[in-house]
Amino acid sequence: MVALIKDPLGVIHQVRTGNYLGQNHGRILQIFEDRIELTEIFPNGLGGYEERRSPIALDDNDVLEGVKVMNAHIQ
Repeated sequence: MVALIKDPLGVIHQVRTGNYLGQNHGRILQIFEDRIELTEIFPNGLGGYEERRSPIALDDNDVLEGVKVMNAHIQ
């Protein structure tokens, strides 16, 4: 599955499973109608790192030339 997302600057990006997204080396695991599931790498506080699953909610309120564009709510 493919998702179109709009970044905070208004640029549209096409993303697929396996692409990277976000600031914590987020890798897209799955794309759903209402969210994108990522795995991200965070410091664990002990000098190492851990992977965590992170969902990104999608909002379908934009249309670009007849194509639904999802606004990713990235914090």
